[in-house]
Amino acid sequence: MSALVESAGFCRYVRVPHSQGAAFAAMGYAQASGRTGVCLATTDSNVADLVSPLAIAYSSSTPMVVVVAQSPGTHPIDVGTPDIVGMTESVTKHGYFVDNAGNIPRCLAEAFHVASLGRPGPVLVEIPYGPLTRALEFVWPAEVTVPGYRPSTRPSRKQVVAAASLVSRAQRPVLYVGGGAVSAGAGRDLLSLAEFTGIPVVTTEMARGILPDNHRASYGMVGIDGAESARAAVRACDVLIAIGTTFDRFATETGGVFAEDTKVVQIDIDPSEIGKYFDPAVPIVGDCKAAVRMLDYALRALWDDRRPDFREWIGYLNGTLTARRMNVLQVGDTRMTYGVALDYLGRVIGDDAVFVSNAGPQRAPAVNLPRFQMCRTWLSSGSVRSDLYAPFAAVGARVALPSVDVWLLDDVRSFRLCAHCLDAAVAAGIGLRIALFDLEADIARRDGMSSEGQRATEWAQLLGFTVVTCRSPAEIAAALDAAREAPEEPLLILFALQG
Repeated sequence: MSALVESAGFCRYVRVPHSQGAAFAAMGYAQASGRTGVCLATTDSNVADLVSPLAIAYSSSTPMVVVVAQSPGTHPIDVGTPDIVGMTESVTKHGYFVDNAGNIPRCLAEAFHVASLGRPGPVLVEIPYGPLTRALEFVWPAEVTVPGYRPSTRPSRKQVVAAASLVSRAQRPVLYVGGGAVSAGAGRDLLSLAEFTGIPVVTTEMARGILPDNHRASYGMVGIDGAESARAAVRACDVLIAIGTTFDRFATETGGVFAEDTKVVQIDIDPSEIGKYFDPAVPIVGDCKAAVRMLDYALRALWDDRRPDFREWIGYLNGTLTARRMNVLQVGDTRMTYGVALDYLGRVIGDDAVFVSNAGPQRAPAVNLPRFQMCRTWLSSGSVRSDLYAPFAAVGARVALPSVDVWLLDDVRSFRLCAHCLDAAVAAGIGLRIALFDLEADIARRDGMSSEGQRATEWAQLLGFTVVTCRSPAEIAAALDAAREAPEEPLLILFALQG
């Protein structure tokens, strides 16, 4: 670690309180930038804390390399330390135990290769104390090949043509887009496909912003916390084109499953995901970007003479759009509520600002804000939850995007468990923005007591944060002006909510 700190031109080293926080920060870095995140940890008594962030990274297909330095010894059994490679086998793409110093460059290069190739995911590299103490001329391999790991990235043309034929016969088609499309960089190709075909687009939480919210083909996010227009589209469609999604239960079971006669076209780079939950009429294994582009070309060729008429289907879905913002902002509501605070915040900050949220009560209104015009501006842990995710992921996202505002959205009840991450942000000179929601502020003020939010702001002030408290919607604009005037300074806005 000392060598990394000294090599400032090679990478940036950010110290956090514990290994779980380091893994979540690396995850936030990867989600915000699309590049592989890296964290360093040791095999001490807290090494099991890595399992939770690795599981979240694995389920959300986030590329990460976790390097674990072992205590003195040559093998975990010899020194009584846990077998971290074996412990994390089910939540990583691959694990390396490097028992020879000469293998360190190769194993690290392969780890980055495996983490980002095919379906992205976390890779763990465990290095015992012995190899770390030996002198080594570190040379990064010029070429990396991993025998047995050659994921199929080129989609079958025959399957794409079959999918295009099925879509051409559909009367109520829907494009169901997941985080795999974001990882593949398929945003422009999806936009081209949606604009040419006019097929409605719904997304999972991990794909928010891949199609701009103000686009006519965008019908919001699926799932129990999503938009009614998206749930209606999924329930009533006759052909569903699933692109890079795992069909997790938060998006399907709790938000309304497909109709019995729905035919599914499933596109995924991971063959094990094909048919895991639904039997697809047309399975396509391959890179989502390439598959979407090929499907666009195939439909243009088929629809050269006559294009299907989806006006009745679009009209039905447009009738459900009125419910899309009901969870966000009630018309004429002047109280300080989650919806009012987040609506102001979403309208004032720039389109490139990043929101990072935990699974608190602020998540549902925040993720449904009609402000997401680009992908990687909404970061969350997906279907696996952890209160420690958002604060450290926000630190990682800010490191990845130093010129972009990164907003941590959190509730005081979960924030108190991880307020120590503020120390890491200040020590690293990271200008983090925090929107903290205190639902008990009104009750505490009436009873003459201090609330959790007040105690959180006092702690933040001690660490050097600028703290602004908003008790009414009229005070929000001034608070956001303070954020714009000092873009590099850490800022915490406490929203004292009213019922």
